[in-house]
Amino acid sequence: MAFTRLGILILMVELGQFVLAGRTLTKEECLKFERSNFIQRAPKVVRVYESDPAYLHCTVPHSNNNLVAWTRLTDDALLTAGGQSFTSDSRFQISPKREARDWVLNIRRVMLSDSGCYMCEINTEPQSTQYTVYLEVFKKKETPTNKPETSVTVNKPKTTLTARMEGSTIILNCTVEADRHSTIDVLWTKDRKPVDLFDEKKYVTSYKTVSRNLMVYVLKVNEASHQDDGQYACEGEEFPQQSQTVHINAALVSSPNSSSFPTLNYFILLLCVITHPILCL
Repeated sequence: MAFTRLGILILMVELGQFVLAGRTLTKEECLKFERSNFIQRAPKVVRVYESDPAYLHCTVPHSNNNLVAWTRLTDDALLTAGGQSFTSDSRFQISPKREARDWVLNIRRVMLSDSGCYMCEINTEPQSTQYTVYLEVFKKKETPTNKPETSVTVNKPKTTLTARMEGSTIILNCTVEADRHSTIDVLWTKDRKPVDLFDEKKYVTSYKTVSRNLMVYVLKVNEASHQDDGQYACEGEEFPQQSQTVHINAALVSSPNSSSFPTLNYFILLLCVITHPILCL
């Protein structure tokens, strides 16, 4: 379900009243705009380093049918509404976690100018629900108040990315080994652009717990063709990007002798770790 043009216009007008012309909202002012009868357990203040990704969470109170919009109140910019993007900045991506009713705003390669107030609005009745998140971006040499400097380099999760074929489906496994047992926000990209996870027929994401400290995040690309060739990557706030380059021979994919098993008569899949690009030549 998507926002109608009229709904988007009304939403922009409503949100416009929250921006104080000529000045930036402080953290305290930002958090006062929250309007909800439900407890939002996600962090209200997110602190990240410059060039790292940021993840802003918004939990829908009831049904997955609610419409969700993210707005940057600092400059009154509507970023996303439903699954649609309203910004030309490709660093911003909406990533729904439907099983958790969580609409996550992903910001890749955060810049200092991204600091400020963000609002998630949900079309609940009798009035809309509003969650605000304040994003603080620090230079690498700076240390966020609640984030010790050693956390940047100590006990960082180890990550690997592998790919394989099952029939006509590409399956990418992003394995994260960490010292703690909890899910981590993962952003999937193809050729440095966010994967359109709203295309649920094409892309399917999931994760599974292998052991106490080992999580596997999965991206499935269905009905793979030459259009799905490219550099796939997974990245998170606490682990570096891992990439794989995938190439499928389209001529062999359409072969009349193709079967449901991954044989050379069906496709050719070339994989190489991006840190060794010479292997892709």
